[in-house]
This record gives sequence, C-alpha cells and structure tokens, in this order.
Amino acid sequence: MKMVKIYFLACLFSIPASAKEIHVSLSGSDSNEGSLLKPLKTIAAAKNKVRKLNKNMTEDLNVYIHEGIYHLNEPLVFDSQDSGTEGHSISYQAFGNDIVSIRSAIYLNKWKKTELGDEIYKSNPPKFNYRHLIINQSFATRARAPNKKSDGTFGPYFKAQVLNNTTIELEPEKLLTESSYQGDIKSDIELIKIDHWYHNRIKLSSIKKIDNKIIVKTPNEKPLHKPLDFYKNTIYYLENSIGFLDDNNEWFYDKKDSVTYLKESPKTIQKKNNIWHPTLENLITISGSPTNPVENIEFKNLTIEGTTWLAPQDKSINFTQLAQPLKGYEATVPATIALKHTKRIKIKNNTIRLSGGNAINLFDSDESEIEGNKIYNISANGIQVDSDIQTPDDSERSTDVLIWNNEIFNTGQEFTNGGAILVGNTKNTVIEHNLIYNLPYTGIQLCNQPGNKRHIGCENNRICYNHIHNAMRLHDDGGAIYTLGGHHKNTVIAENFIHDVKAGLWAGNYPVSAIYLDNFTSNVTVRDNVIVGGKAEERNGSKNNFLIGNDTNDETIKAKSGIARGYNPKLSSCSAAAH
Repeated sequence: MKMVKIYFLACLFSIPASAKEIHVSLSGSDSNEGSLLKPLKTIAAAKNKVRKLNKNMTEDLNVYIHEGIYHLNEPLVFDSQDSGTEGHSISYQAFGNDIVSIRSAIYLNKWKKTELGDEIYKSNPPKFNYRHLIINQSFATRARAPNKKSDGTFGPYFKAQVLNNTTIELEPEKLLTESSYQGDIKSDIELIKIDHWYHNRIKLSSIKKIDNKIIVKTPNEKPLHKPLDFYKNTIYYLENSIGFLDDNNEWFYDKKDSVTYLKESPKTIQKKNNIWHPTLENLITISGSPTNPVENIEFKNLTIEGTTWLAPQDKSINFTQLAQPLKGYEATVPATIALKHTKRIKIKNNTIRLSGGNAINLFDSDESEIEGNKIYNISANGIQVDSDIQTPDDSERSTDVLIWNNEIFNTGQEFTNGGAILVGNTKNTVIEHNLIYNLPYTGIQLCNQPGNKRHIGCENNRICYNHIHNAMRLHDDGGAIYTLGGHHKNTVIAENFIHDVKAGLWAGNYPVSAIYLDNFTSNVTVRDNVIVGGKAEERNGSKNNFLIGNDTNDETIKAKSGIARGYNPKLSSCSAAAH
C-alpha cells in the first residue's frame, strides 16, 4: 500500500528532470538504492549516499523525504564532504505535500496515578537528565512557585530584595511550605531572577527560614554583579521541586529515581505519543572550517522540532540581552540547526519549533538564506548570527546573510530575554519582510557591545519592511528594534511597521522604545518607520544618527510590511534615502 502511494505521488508531483534524486521513506531500507520505489529508510543513509554522488556535480541533487516522523538518536552532522560542488546544490526536502518531522524524542505513554494529589501521574522514562517536557506540541511548565498564569509575561512573580552579592531575601509574605523544600537544594531548585534586560538562573547553595524570612544564598558573586540599586525591582520565581507540583501542565523530573511527575487531565495522559522529552541539543549541525566551508546545501519544507539544553540545570547562568550568557559562564546556547564555517546554505519554508536553546545559529556563515520559515515556541532566540564572539576577525565574520519572510513568535519561552533575531557584528546582513510578535523582550537586535564609539565591523546592514508587534511584554530596556553601539557603517532601519511595544506589568523602571539606539550607536539611518504608540530614540551616548520621518502613519508602509511572498531581497530598494 505504501509503495502504491509513493508511485501515485510520483505521478501527481512532477520532479524536475534536471535534478538527480534520492528518496527516503520510513517504509524503506538503508540497504536499498534510494530510488522512488526502493527508498532508503534514514536521512543519515541518504547523506552517506550523497557523498558518492557529489563529486564534480553537473546538476542539482534532491533528497526527497517522504511522510512521517524521523527520530534522531544523534544529530545529523554535515561537513565539507557533504557540500554541493561545481555551483550545484543539494536539497533535503519533503516530498510533494508530505508532512515530514525530524525530532529527538522519548515518549511517555505509561502513566500511573500517584498519592500526591488530584490528577498527578508518574512515568518512568529511560534514565536521562531531562530538562524539557512537551505536551500537545508546547513546552509544559517545570513545577514552579508561584504558578504561571500568563503566556505573555510568564507571571505572576514574587518580589525579592538583594542584600549583598551572594544573599537574597525572598518576599516574606509569600513564605513557602516545608513541602516545597523536598529534594536536594543544591542540585535541584533553581531561582529564576529577572532584572531589566537580565535573565538569571541561579543554582542555590542554601534556602533558610530566618526570623520569618526566606534567605537564599548563591554559590558565588557572579549572579549578583551589579550595584545594589540595580536590583530595586527584582522579581523571581522558584522552579523544579516536587513541592511546587500543584497546577495543571506542571511537571517535575526526579533524576535520582528517573521518574517524571505530571499534573494533567486523564484525556491528555491517555493520548498516545502526545507527551515526550526531547533528548538532543542539536538536530542538524553543518560545520566546516575557515578554509574549507560547507557549501550549497538546502533544507526545505520540513518540520524540525524538539531539542533540549542541559547546562542551566547544572550551573548558574546569567543572561544579558537576547539570551547571551555573560562572559565567565562558559556557556554557549545551542541551536536546533547550527551552522559554522559555511557558505550558501539555505533554510527555506520550514517549521522550526520546540527548541531548548535557539532555533538557528549561524557563525561565519556567508551568503546564508533564511527564508519563509515559521519559528515558534523557542526557549531563547529564533535566529542568532555571530554573537558568541563579539568582535570576530574579518575572516570569521558572517557576510551577506539574508533573513526574510519568516514568521517568528513565542521566543524567550524559558530564557525570557530571548528575542526573534540577534545579529552580531556582521556585514551586509539583510532583515526584511519578517512578521515578528508575542515576545517577552526585544524583536531584533543588531550588533553587540563595543564599550565605546569604535567601529567593530558592523556595517552595511538593513532592517526594512518588517512588521513587529507585542514585544517587550516582560522586560524593560529594549525595543522592537534595538542596536548596540560603536560606529555602524551605512546601517539602515526603514519602513518597518511597529505597534503595541510598551513596558508591561512586571517591567522595571528602565525605558522601552519602539526603535532603541543604545550605547554609543552612531551612523545609523532610521527613517520612515510607522510607529504606533512609541518612538525611535537615541540613548546612552548614541549620537550622529539620522532619524527622520518616524512619525508617519503611511498606510502604504503598513500594507507592505511583514511577509511578502515572491519577494527577493537581492533586488531590495531599501536604502538610506527616502523613496
């Protein structure tokens, strides 16, 4: 029956005669030849077959992946041996209109009732250090106090007072019960603290009740490195104790006994393969070298989903804006799709979701094209380019990256100062016609911190025709579009449509701007942006920028903002000059 379907689809969907092809199907075998009627079974086997066909290519090569969920026990790793050659490309794509998912997953289908409370169940997955649980294609909530009631702000929160660089007094009127302290304090409970643009996940060394107060200690001074005045509006919640498991959709993993506890409805519990732990930190890794990059590979029309990130479970990490670990924490946020030392890689029309870190990371990735993807339910950032090294050498700086027609929403779901797009000190990056919304912090950040007015390689970048709304729902000191400083050479921010960007209920007292030029930003043209309920503003030493026409209400700009099918950014008319 499966072969009949494949043959029918082969007739229904015309395959270009100018391209070679390899087929992958869950009903196939890796001992097959990889034809339509004798497909391979795994994508890894297809990749190995490509290596036999990509020497001195004379035409493009398509790897067609047929309907189904393809489970990975290890990431798909591509290196320079997997490149398209002689100017031809290799495309890994769904066959026809088939729905194809690539994921890492351990499913939890066997649940038992417990005596812990109403509708609290337990399951025994294989022993692993899990950090994420997925239910109904969304991240479930790690058991926390107070319980999460808002999907926009993740609140409510408790208030805290920072006493010194290692000691915090938690809100006294919200004393926690003794049952909340079950488990090993040092290895299990996490304090999630939010201040302005910071997101801080702290492993506590102690929690004590002293004179009707709750006093917590941090292992060292790194999580609380600012002057005490900075923490006047500190909010927090506690996470990851079985004592917090009291609200629907909350879960707790007892790693000692390898038991997952979940409070959920019987209907959800009983649905097969509806509840699962992701197991990998990356699903697709494309990595060459500075002198031998991976080239000419495309991923198209796929659903790529389900990753984790375990480092925050083992140590404290303080994240500055756009979910970047501060120096000294020895942490790098992984991505579902990670590119390093690449050239002409295309990620097109995919759904990328349920990432435990970022969705897409690029480093030293020239002429990359990120087009038409739907990116959502992401723990940190949607797309990140060159941010891990703030001032890379020119030889390792990404250039000519095109990011357009993507729909990005619900990022920063775990690391709440994550955003949609973070671009470091790159050259010729184009960010156009994206639809970005529902974010706890900034939509787009361009360039990183120089500490002064010097030029650090951020030049000739364009942010145009984007539609950004409902950003800055939790944090302050950010905006829909945010720049960090130094001398930007010929950067343009123009004709974007921005609305519903304002400080939220839990924000501190730092400013929020629709377009926020921060910390010595200079030589940026900001023109003709339609901003409803906000402004384009220079702050903190930013000057010598050109701001004009940002009070317009031009309906033409509104109408053409956001996704524009068929648009080609290589033919963009966006420039510093008004049209």
